[in-house]
Amino acid sequence: IYGSKDIEIIDRVSSILTLAVLVLVLASIIALFIPLINVGIALAVAFAIMYFIATRVMDVIHWARIFTIVTTLGAAIDYTTYYLLRFKDELRITGDADLAMKNTISKVTVPILISGLTTAAGFACLTFAWDFPFVRVLGLTIPIGVLAALIVSLTLTPALLKITKGRIWLPKIKPLKEVRYSNVSAKIIRYAPIVLILALAISLPMAMIALSFKGSHDYSILLPEESLTIQNIRSLRGVIDQGIFAPTTIIMEFKENVWNNESLSIVEEVCEKIEVIKGVAKIYSPTRPIGVPLEKPYNISEMEEKGSLDFVADDNRTVMVKVILKYFPTSDEASYVVENIKKTVKAYKNPLVSRIMVGGITARIIDLDHVLTGAFKERILTAAIISMFIILAILLRSIPLALASIAIIVFNIGIAMSTTIVLFTYILKKPLIWFTHIVVFSAMLGINIDYISYFVNRVKEDLGKISLREAIVAASSNIGKSIIGLALIVVAAYGSLMLGSSWAMKEFGFVLATGVLFTGLTIPYITGPTILSVLGKKAWWPMSIREKT
Repeated sequence: IYGSKDIEIIDRVSSILTLAVLVLVLASIIALFIPLINVGIALAVAFAIMYFIATRVMDVIHWARIFTIVTTLGAAIDYTTYYLLRFKDELRITGDADLAMKNTISKVTVPILISGLTTAAGFACLTFAWDFPFVRVLGLTIPIGVLAALIVSLTLTPALLKITKGRIWLPKIKPLKEVRYSNVSAKIIRYAPIVLILALAISLPMAMIALSFKGSHDYSILLPEESLTIQNIRSLRGVIDQGIFAPTTIIMEFKENVWNNESLSIVEEVCEKIEVIKGVAKIYSPTRPIGVPLEKPYNISEMEEKGSLDFVADDNRTVMVKVILKYFPTSDEASYVVENIKKTVKAYKNPLVSRIMVGGITARIIDLDHVLTGAFKERILTAAIISMFIILAILLRSIPLALASIAIIVFNIGIAMSTTIVLFTYILKKPLIWFTHIVVFSAMLGINIDYISYFVNRVKEDLGKISLREAIVAASSNIGKSIIGLALIVVAAYGSLMLGSSWAMKEFGFVLATGVLFTGLTIPYITGPTILSVLGKKAWWPMSIREKT
């Protein structure tokens, strides 16, 4: 119920805000229809391909469709809006729609290609989480939507502009007056080494905060504060042992029949070790069928009467130990207790026992965190960085800029994460869900690449005509506001998540909106000019670009 209400409110607000900002950025209600047309066609193409995958290759879950819709919508609007803004600038310069179109195609194709291909490659790396069908299918479907948006934006947009001949702006576009150059970027260039040192200094504490992130397993933050579930959990705290709702289960596999005093004593020994762990309320097992240890030596007939058979499988070798915790199964306290239980049983060795396993909701949450986070760090992140570097190096024709772009992405994500950790964890005392960093990386990846690509390629357009310093200032002046406008469109969409009734929804909205806003403000005016200014001509290595001195 609460989820449906949240989705309805967020969808309505984000749609209104996004369209309103889009109209302001494009400065035309008529021009608004071109991004919307592109979104519709891109989604149609993406869904057609997803239908083929779902019927011929593998199941496509509901969440995969949702993520693909959102990503495709964002990519199509971003690429198309950038295309329209560049066409508008060229039309103001030339005054001729055909010439403006020719110039626009030559200038926007590469940056949009860089953005689309790197974003698709980044999401495709999710397929490296082959242990998780849920994540793997996202790695197949989301890139389809991004590539569909890329193709539609590069083909349909110029076709529609050709048909309309630029008459989508009313009143008629006035000729471009002399551009007022950005004083901010000019000063940044002058003090670029100092700015870089300051950025590195900021990155150290930021990195410490971001790397200290230890997400919460408390799934109650995914629920609204006023929900009945949260209220019941709070009201029952201290009244009953909340672990009774979903006990932690320990499975012991013996090499021989367990119905003998030696094997049963081993079961009781494990129970005694677990019993002393703080947070364990009660234990049930063949030696504790009603939660209280039976007297030794064990009488098998008596044990059968008291229900011990319920804890032994038909093979008479597999034993179940049921552990009731004092805490709710999805709480952080429960996770801490189960972690200690796992360590205890892992350390226990006996020649009669083949293996001991720990299960239950809490254990599954912990395992999911460990395995998925491990796959993200070891496979997904590595593959994403390598693929991004290769694509950026080829399309930017520069190894230093490819490396610098990745560094900027990491810096921006770190700023967003550290700011969110400080605000919610330390100030508001609200935990962040354990998969926050994975969501932030996936969402921020494409956005950062977009703005970096747009800015760097704008600088390259003027090299050979003016000096590098002048080209950087000109790029900031000409495209800076466009990048901020594009960022505000995304901020409007992500920021609406903060209207959600759960803390997790508010946290996701804040971290994503903050990250996008910071990225949009800094790339054209601070980080972009600083990196290019410090690198100088070496920025384009191994290619050489003539620069007017």
